[in-house]
Amino acid sequence: MQLGNLGVFFPVGQLGFEAAIASAQRIEKLGYGTLWHSDSPVFDLPATLAVLFQHTGRLNLATAILVVYGRPAFLVSAIERALWAMSGGRFVMGIGTSGREFIEGVRNLEFQPPVKLLREYLTELQAVPDFEALGMDADDPRIAVGNGGAPPRLIGAIGPRMLNLVRDACDGTLTYSMPPEHTRWARNLLGGDKLLAVELKVLLERNPRRAREIARQAMFPHTELSAFCNAWKRLGFSDCDFPGRGSDRLVDAVVAWGSPAQIERRIQEYRDAGADHVCLQPVFPDKSRFGKVHWETLESLAPLDDRGSNRKEFAK
Repeated sequence: MQLGNLGVFFPVGQLGFEAAIASAQRIEKLGYGTLWHSDSPVFDLPATLAVLFQHTGRLNLATAILVVYGRPAFLVSAIERALWAMSGGRFVMGIGTSGREFIEGVRNLEFQPPVKLLREYLTELQAVPDFEALGMDADDPRIAVGNGGAPPRLIGAIGPRMLNLVRDACDGTLTYSMPPEHTRWARNLLGGDKLLAVELKVLLERNPRRAREIARQAMFPHTELSAFCNAWKRLGFSDCDFPGRGSDRLVDAVVAWGSPAQIERRIQEYRDAGADHVCLQPVFPDKSRFGKVHWETLESLAPLDDRGSNRKEFAK
């Protein structure tokens, strides 16, 4: 499958199913290759994607990320197989652990060492299901993935040990809230054969003071999460850059704001650094309207026809 050079990162399911369907169809019509949908404790992510697949024809849909806590690997394997088959090969499985603050503070679960947890989880996912024990033949149409192969499996990763796991055990990664310097470093670590997708917040606001004020709200709570702060420190930022939801230097590094032309230059920086795919997360210029898709942003940055233009094809 091909993801396209540009995608959209937005949890359209939070808008309600009718609005989610309309949003996915509009994103598809604009020519974006992939819609990346984040997990949520409020709605079921696989069920949301299943609905969207029934109302789109070309758009890839990706979990970004499906949190593995509370989801046994055998269940996620079944979800993966079902969504790949029903979509005709338009599904991307992105998994991850989220952060300690979210797992312990929101889900009330014990946080485990992330790399060890995902290494074991990937091993379980890669194990061949014992269909014979279930009384089913491996060619049974009820379990066949269809369209040949299986979906690419990605890990949400930003740190060196997790990126090493990506290099050794899956198809690629989605990075989040990182500057182009991180993309270049990640590409060098991963080599050329792994998919490197990056999330980039984009904001149509030319006034620097206002743009940074809005961007800081969009960056929250990542400026208070240890995993992100540690990753930024490895790139030369310091503890002085994190209070107040981020210094101007940090905000300017991880949020692309300004005119469409300025934002397009920032997108190109990620491509030049080695990104195969950039998924744009549109930030609403009106800070009181977070949670709504800002269509002017997506329309101004939309490719004429982005499908099939990235340099890698993934089909297991």
